[in-house]
Amino acid sequence: MVRLDQFVSISGGDEALRSRLGSVELRLVSPPGAEERVTRDDVSALVALRMPDLASPLLWKGSSTISRIRVQGRPLDLQQLTQEGQALLEDWLRARVERFKVVPLSDRQIAEAESAADETATLRPFAGPVSARTALWVDLARPGRPARGGFPIWFAVEAWADAPVAATDIIAGTRLSAEQVSRSLQDIAALGPRPLLTDADIPESVAVAPIRQGEALTRDRFRQATPVVAGDEVRLRVQDGPMRVEAHGIALESGGNGQRIRVRNSGSGEVLVASVAGKGLVEVAP
Repeated sequence: MVRLDQFVSISGGDEALRSRLGSVELRLVSPPGAEERVTRDDVSALVALRMPDLASPLLWKGSSTISRIRVQGRPLDLQQLTQEGQALLEDWLRARVERFKVVPLSDRQIAEAESAADETATLRPFAGPVSARTALWVDLARPGRPARGGFPIWFAVEAWADAPVAATDIIAGTRLSAEQVSRSLQDIAALGPRPLLTDADIPESVAVAPIRQGEALTRDRFRQATPVVAGDEVRLRVQDGPMRVEAHGIALESGGNGQRIRVRNSGSGEVLVASVAGKGLVEVAP
């Protein structure tokens, strides 16, 4: 049993009325690890039952629900865990981005914790990445035993960091060049789990859809460029033991690394089958 004044702040009326309202008891029965939820309608119905002589209706401010988590049937202080989780998330961001903002997404009014149980609640280490909505997990376990379950605490996150962006509009099918990339401060949390392009990705990336100037460049918006495209001038390499011979040719087919394509030797005009070994390079077996 818990008293109403453990959940809500009561104002108005005289002291005797506030005391009567605060002493109204709620019976909350929940299994370990479950969340208790009490709504305004629940409380209003209980007050009407216990205090039928109450002339004035209840006027509410703040949250429409009251929640708390129970461990071994005893309440756990979610407010404290939320504060600790926010500090943990802010420490992680502080080492990685230029500026950030972390706000708990819960609008709950949390009751104070009762006596400790034999289970402990531990915030799971955060390894990233962050999203606009990011969860930190709380594990429930007895000392010396693996966690038997847990629950998330959600936060709204902004995380601003230097990121690659389109310096100009990029047309679908365009092979990216360094001149088309600039850098600016971007909210990488808004990008979710999509990784950004690296400098090494740029020369091997082809846009799969139009990209507007100023938009962040993430890997999901590009495909890897084909190393050899039909019509490209290529180097023909023949490796026979320690001896290597190279010539020039024209690719008659497109191909990715390891694929076999037809190539015309520019000197002899002979058409050969060669394996793509990199950008502009094919190898012919001796």
